[in-house]
Amino acid sequence: MELSVLCLLTLALAFVPQLSATAVPIPRPGCPPYKYLSPQELSVRLCLKECSTDRDCKDNKICCFDGCSNVCVPRRTECTSDWECPEDKKCCKNACGHIGICVTPKKVFAVPKKGFCPTPEGFGICVDHCSTDHDCEKNLKCCSNNCGKTCVEPLMKERKKGICPKPIPHFAECDATCDNHNKCEGDLLCCYSGCGMECLEPVRKITVGWYSNVKMEGVS
Repeated sequence: MELSVLCLLTLALAFVPQLSATAVPIPRPGCPPYKYLSPQELSVRLCLKECSTDRDCKDNKICCFDGCSNVCVPRRTECTSDWECPEDKKCCKNACGHIGICVTPKKVFAVPKKGFCPTPEGFGICVDHCSTDHDCEKNLKCCSNNCGKTCVEPLMKERKKGICPKPIPHFAECDATCDNHNKCEGDLLCCYSGCGMECLEPVRKITVGWYSNVKMEGVS
């Protein structure tokens, strides 16, 4: 009787570590941030639960909530942007097409693309989406938006010189004949005349000694 009780106690003690190990698994680090799905995405997707813990996943994947259900996903890569890489390394795509590898960038001689940056209107997002034209796709240029830099369609004509003359108030409304400088012939600028947007002769500021004035003539 005592021998059988001792055997049962030994088996119980041997089973306790296994039970605690399976009951409280240690999650692997590296879950990517949640991606909250829109109602439209949820309506066309079945939220099937693939896993409860990391032990339910194969190929060293981890069990994460993706905004819809628990699914098995690869570990998070080492970077998602250049700012997460040490020194001057860049966060680039690896051979599988996934972003997340910090590599030493190749030296690129940034040759400006054809065209000219348009004059920004107002203030854009204060984030630099590019540093040179080389960072932009196809024929887009890296231009200022008055706060940051972004890739935009370039102007094929050189920016015109001069500034718009001071508008003269009118007591009537006029139809606009232009909406940007490139719609005007020659050196004319698209300016507000006090009545509407029209193509007008630009003016430039001239300084002679201490005397400064605005010359109401076209720019040569």
